Amino acid sequence: MMDTQSFLDAIVAELGSMIAEDEKTKNEIAKLQQEIELLKTRAEASETSVEELRQNAIQFRAALTEIKANKAQEMANAAQAQAIKLQQKANEVQQESAERSANLDADESQIEKIQGRVDTLQEQADDAQARADEAQERADEAQKRADEAQDRVAEMRSSFENDQM
Repeated sequence: MMDTQSFLDAIVAELGSMIAEDEKTKNEIAKLQQEIELLKTRAEASETSVEELRQNAIQFRAALTEIKANKAQEMANAAQAQAIKLQQKANEVQQESAERSANLDADESQIEKIQGRVDTLQEQADDAQARADEAQERADEAQKRADEAQDRVAEMRSSFENDQM
């Protein structure tokens, strides 16, 4: 009987050991599942971070393009202002020439000098206007690129928001 009792005790001990091992295994599985969920969360956060970085880079490029467009517009405005000043100066000299001619106080050489000055100033004003027009064209192109960049940012933002849903 002792042998049977010992044998039964051994079986009970083995079953207890198996139950304990089963609990350890269940705990390990639960821990692994928690780690998997944590890794999934980190992976999703990482993907989000990469996407956010990409969006930020696109927004940064769009902002730089906008700054370039603004600078080009400032240059166009400055060129236009210079053209206006030169045109005003040419008009003043033309007016002076007309007044002197009307007074007949000026001799022929003075009138020719003044007219030469008027012609020079008019050429400078025309050149300045041409530069202003070119600068405006560059500003318009830069603004077009800035608008396109902003459109890309909006598309990326929309795509990102749709992906998040």
